[in-house]
Amino acid sequence: MKRLGFILLLCAGLSAAIGDFYFYGHKYQPGITVGTQPELTVAVSGNRALLLEDFELYLDTDAPAGLLPTTDYRYNEHDKIFRYNFSRPLERGAREIILKVRENANVMQKSVTVQVIQEKNLLGDLIIFPSPATRHINVCYELGSAQNISFLLYDLNGRLVLRRDFQNGQPGGRQGYNQANIDLDAYSKSPLANGVYIAALLKPGSRAVLAKEKFIILK
Repeated sequence: MKRLGFILLLCAGLSAAIGDFYFYGHKYQPGITVGTQPELTVAVSGNRALLLEDFELYLDTDAPAGLLPTTDYRYNEHDKIFRYNFSRPLERGAREIILKVRENANVMQKSVTVQVIQEKNLLGDLIIFPSPATRHINVCYELGSAQNISFLLYDLNGRLVLRRDFQNGQPGGRQGYNQANIDLDAYSKSPLANGVYIAALLKPGSRAVLAKEKFIILK
């Protein structure tokens, strides 16, 4: 019984475990470069269900001035993944990112240093074909650097009717030429009527539109 009590006491004192840092789905390695608005994911597990208030994410310093907005924190207890999208662009250069996780009286901390670079955005025009289209369109563009990209489709009333996101380094988010075939029926919120639509490319978390193009749907 004494041995069992010792084991239970030891387990109660264990704190949360912080896994590897991932940027755009790529595991952190020393010397890694990221854009000015990176996406961070970290696997975090605890001895109890963790809440958002258990997390603190800092930039460059763990003093209060370095605390990043908690409204942008996301934590999924099911897959135990902490997520953060940097909605405010980071200044270029070496930046330290510090994650603290509190569990009971224990605090776990892990930090990494990344090199922030200015992403090179769209090179050339956004091309969409065929037009008129029925169900499928091809979306073509060239990126100056690998990055997250969102393709949005609006009707002429300004209503968002379709969205497809492309991840950094994956097809649609690779440096250089990208061509994506989009099934309009599969990705739209509801069947699209015949008419003129406005397509836009933009960076997730930003209102900066990289390119716009009109095309026609005619079934």
